[in-house]
Amino acid sequence: MTQAAKILYMTQPSVSQAIAELEKEYGVRLFERLSHRLHLTTAGERLRSYASHILNLSEQARKELADLGAGGSIRIGASLTIGAHLLPGIINAYRQEMPSVDIFTLVDNTSVIEKLILEDELDLGLVEGPIYSKHIHEEKIE
Repeated sequence: MTQAAKILYMTQPSVSQAIAELEKEYGVRLFERLSHRLHLTTAGERLRSYASHILNLSEQARKELADLGAGGSIRIGASLTIGAHLLPGIINAYRQEMPSVDIFTLVDNTSVIEKLILEDELDLGLVEGPIYSKHIHEEKIE
């Protein structure tokens, strides 16, 4: 808490109070206090993931609004088979329609693509393997 307070230019009691208010707001413990150290609980990890996603979205919105005239960018991940056989054609067709959009691609296995989407490192994933997260919207393409 003391280290976080220094980084945030706050007092340690203010940081403790903010955490207590978050725990009260969500009705869960965010930290386990063991041997004068704090460890994130499962709920704390989940909240941290959401907070990271919100911060990434805010930064992405800032960049996209600043680049509104430039076309923006899209980050696409694909599993190995799709990346090798289908993605090049999809990218070429998209570039025909949206030439001012920067396209970043990554080819890896399905579980890596799923993880990167959850971490907000990719905007879209094209995979043939199963997706296990309830937080990802899936659409079957035939």
